[in-house]
Amino acid sequence: MAEKDIKECRDKFHQVLTHMKPQDLLKDDTFLEKMQTYLSQAEYNDFIKDPVTMNWIEQSINAFDDPETIPSQQIANFTLKILCFICSNEWNFVEIKEKGLLDKIKFGIEKHPQLQKAPIKLKHMQLLHAISQHSIGLHWIKQTKCWNIVIDYYQTTSSIYLIREASIFFFDVLVKFSELMKDDESCTEALEAIMAPILTYKHHENNQSIVVDDSDFSLELTPSINVLSQILLLCVESKKRTRLAYFILLKYRFENKLWVAQDAFQTDLTFLTSLIRAQNISNIARLTSMDIPPTDVKSTDLQLDIHALHFYNLTMFCMNRQVPKAINSVAEMHHTLWFKLEDRAPKEVILENHDLIFGDQVTMVQTFPILYIIKSRYKQNDQYIIQVCSKIFKKSCEHTIRMLYQYRDALSHENFDFVADLACNCIQSIISVKKYLKRDRATLALQILIYVLKGYVEEPVDDAGSSCGHGINVQLVLQAPNLLSALLNALNVMIDTFKFSWKECIESTEIVPLLLELLENPNLSSRHIVESFKLIQTSIEHFLAPNLALLMDKLEGSGMETLGPTIYKRLHDMSWEVRDSVLELLHAIVVISDEKFPPFQKHIIQNKICQTVEIVARNDSEPYVRASALRVLAAMIKIRLFWEHSLHELDVKKYAVEILGNESEGVVRREAVACITSIYNYQQIPAHCLDLIFSVMAHCAVNDFYWEVRVNALQFWCLVIQRQFVHQGMIDETFPAVTFSKEHKKIITLNDKEIQIRLRKVLNELSVRGCLGIMLACLQDSDLEVINKVVVIIEKMCGYLNKYNFIDEYKRKTVKTGSTKKPVIDSNYAEFQSMDGATNVEVRNTADLRKTTEVCMSPENGEIQKCTAIESIIDQILNTDDITLLTDTYKENLSMNCAKPCNIGEIDGNLFKKFATVSSDDFLDYLIETDMQQLIRDKSEWLQHSENFSTLLDDVLRSFGQNVDLDCY
Repeated sequence: MAEKDIKECRDKFHQVLTHMKPQDLLKDDTFLEKMQTYLSQAEYNDFIKDPVTMNWIEQSINAFDDPETIPSQQIANFTLKILCFICSNEWNFVEIKEKGLLDKIKFGIEKHPQLQKAPIKLKHMQLLHAISQHSIGLHWIKQTKCWNIVIDYYQTTSSIYLIREASIFFFDVLVKFSELMKDDESCTEALEAIMAPILTYKHHENNQSIVVDDSDFSLELTPSINVLSQILLLCVESKKRTRLAYFILLKYRFENKLWVAQDAFQTDLTFLTSLIRAQNISNIARLTSMDIPPTDVKSTDLQLDIHALHFYNLTMFCMNRQVPKAINSVAEMHHTLWFKLEDRAPKEVILENHDLIFGDQVTMVQTFPILYIIKSRYKQNDQYIIQVCSKIFKKSCEHTIRMLYQYRDALSHENFDFVADLACNCIQSIISVKKYLKRDRATLALQILIYVLKGYVEEPVDDAGSSCGHGINVQLVLQAPNLLSALLNALNVMIDTFKFSWKECIESTEIVPLLLELLENPNLSSRHIVESFKLIQTSIEHFLAPNLALLMDKLEGSGMETLGPTIYKRLHDMSWEVRDSVLELLHAIVVISDEKFPPFQKHIIQNKICQTVEIVARNDSEPYVRASALRVLAAMIKIRLFWEHSLHELDVKKYAVEILGNESEGVVRREAVACITSIYNYQQIPAHCLDLIFSVMAHCAVNDFYWEVRVNALQFWCLVIQRQFVHQGMIDETFPAVTFSKEHKKIITLNDKEIQIRLRKVLNELSVRGCLGIMLACLQDSDLEVINKVVVIIEKMCGYLNKYNFIDEYKRKTVKTGSTKKPVIDSNYAEFQSMDGATNVEVRNTADLRKTTEVCMSPENGEIQKCTAIESIIDQILNTDDITLLTDTYKENLSMNCAKPCNIGEIDGNLFKKFATVSSDDFLDYLIETDMQQLIRDKSEWLQHSENFSTLLDDVLRSFGQNVDLDCY
């Protein structure tokens, strides 16, 4: 930033400080936070060292000690944050310390309840942490023992943010005490102050009148336990051994103290959860995080088999205290912390005398409630359950088996709602650690989840083996809706994360048939239906084997026979979310039908889905659904079978053009542009419609209010450009050595002169269509995404031109002869007539027109075959004696050519001609004079500084009622 701009910001900042009094409350509470962000940047960091700023800070801190001028919470937070920036420099800190400002802050917060708010305490902690970043500050902290301030804050104010900030402060300071200053005495002194509530608990060990579940004592212990847990977690995450972890775990026997405390608390779930979490972190920290001093010859790191034994003890404790959800937390944290150990821990822990992997045991304990809910309810699945139980049994050691049997007995005494909620919690815990699971463990979890899904579909049977329902389990959805939602989401996440194939998990091939059957359940909510369709989409994308796709030409026998009817039915659902999710699935199916599994095409046509999607695109009340329907149509247009069978008759092109002229929702217009682009790219736009299409797409590229519409329209013009280069003989972005000339009706050699002529023809043709003028207009767009897209298109064009030195040759000729500004027209340009029969002034080639081949589907056997339109008519004539067939054919052709014009609202039907005034020479001159990358940089800088520090300070000054010069706007 220029020095002048920085000086202007400095002056405005001083004005803000002048008008801002300690008791002020700003109308917008984000102003001060934004100012803090700017002041932390290097270019503005000197502002806080100015005498004006220092005087303002001193006045604000003096107000801390005056009951009549106590600052507001906003100003107090801002003052402490600015002071953090200042005190992070040791010499500035010395100045602040000598003025006694730090003592005034401490005493002010202690004396006045108005300042004893959690945000103010948090900012004071951050100030102390900033002071600890240099040696002078560390000695001051040691001298004043200000860690007692932090302890008092988190003990008296319950806030996770205070706990987190206190843990970071203590870890940073205590590690520096022991490692940087080699002062273990100060480290242990501060640590004893933190652990005081836990250490004093030993006086109650021999007391015969211990109070069980003493709520007052748990409130006193919980903050200290949470802080110590976070400190140990930071020790693990620091990736190095620390003396701090040794002091906590061995010198003060933190784990033993926790077990003693656990004996006295039976039903306080919140406190027990804190204890279990602390035990779990301590168990991991003892493995590789302790820096044991040489003088201690007895202490060693925790052995891996003892670590595993502690895990079992902890899970058994959770079970005995009836805190089964904590078991999931223990397993989840184990996966997470083991991953954070990285190379400090072995990849696998092989249990002694078992030849089994400990990580597998953790996963099986974690997933057991999900398996239990199948076994206890769905007896008809016994064979499947026996298989998965056998697989688990083979991977389990005797400790795991004993614990799972006890787990089963404990769950057998609980009601179904409790077990379902626990299973839901297990599913969520698996998803939360998905990136830490090995592939085989994730596969096992996926199989179990599929078995649960099977239970939602197949009805249970009674003890006599009789069915309890009528085909599907209609009641279970009402009994455990949250479990079903968690199940569907988990299956989708696991499949998408691990990219499973059907070979890895053969049960995965059952997912789509199961879901199609599940969708027949009348008790499904809209949320369940949406999640089911999303999972069907993911399953079809991942589990459709390529070799199976090549061998099958029908859906019969694949389990997906009801897919089309289900889609057709749900496209008429009352919930717009359901309709939208169905369209998302249908889009994926259409793409797959073109790339991998053609039988889907016939299936879609047979169920009249194309017509239904077109009706939804026209008439749905929700714009997002209409947009999704248009997106599906754009994908269908690419496939000729859909186009010839349905979409051509529905005149999607006309409807898309009308949308662009009349639709108010940008997302709908965006997809309408994609539809027209798809028709232009893959099908045929009649010559008499091209002027209208070019005008509409020019409007969308330049004048539309929604930036995504403009970007999509530019993709259309990119295709127009590519068509012109291909029409002039370019193949794979290169002119071949020889090509066939339509003009001379013979094969000619493409020498340098001939290529130069053809490149000039391309530019002139693009000029006639208005394309070059649109490119230049879009370069002035206000949105960076649009400019990036235009620059990519232009640079690609320039790549073609520069490949054959066209621009350099143009420069040379311009300097020598001057620019003629005349288009080059030769004999192979085809004249065309407009709809009213008048010959247009511009003449152009046929690059925008395509030769089409009709695709027919035999009504007898459904075989797909290709035939030209004329051949189709001849075949029909040969098979009929009705002479009126020819009449009907010509009437249809006549009606198509004389179709009613589209309703395009306020769009000018000849808009493209206004952009056609930009000639090829104008375009080339602009390219020569303009640096495209500099244009993007300038635009990015302009957008970045549309709200800068100067404008923010102007807004703050206005909030104080000050008049601000608006010239900068």
